[in-house]
Amino acid sequence: MRSVHEKITEEDQAPLPPRNSLAKDAFLRLCQNRAALAGLIFLVFLTLTAVFADTLFDYQATCVKQNILARLQWPSLQHWFGTDEYGRDFLARIVHGSRVSLSISFIAVAFGLLLGGLLGAVAGYFGRTIDNLIMRLCDVFLAVPMMLMAIVIVAALGASITNLVIALAVASVPTFARIVRSAVL
Repeated sequence: MRSVHEKITEEDQAPLPPRNSLAKDAFLRLCQNRAALAGLIFLVFLTLTAVFADTLFDYQATCVKQNILARLQWPSLQHWFGTDEYGRDFLARIVHGSRVSLSISFIAVAFGLLLGGLLGAVAGYFGRTIDNLIMRLCDVFLAVPMMLMAIVIVAALGASITNLVIALAVASVPTFARIVRSAVL
């Protein structure tokens, strides 16, 4: 047995195997799970479709302009999802509408993560009374289903996109707070 004061030479150390980064490990595990990989590909496809909506469909010609001659058509090669009672293409309207949905969800999750992360970090770091107070408040919010709480908040504040973002952000705060608190502890 060596004493504490002896130096360890390079010969004494066993070489460590090369280690992948956490991101690379996560990506390799994702590639092994076919369902998760299919979900990721579909999510990327939907996001790219929303981002490039103007390139795919002319907003004025397919979403706004009425074409009574093309009204109520069944799905076809020209209109994949058919047309509405004003002759507007359903697919084009869905793709352009997805841009709004994507931005609302991104902003709401970002605000929820910011506020929930801050509350969770404060609760985990300071502990005791502050932790107990914040976590009991989170328990109250978690007792109500997230979508029901968002609907109640929008009903109380009024129907607008800003109020919807606030409602979704507030409804997601307790979940993020608990996750961050557990990481801090």
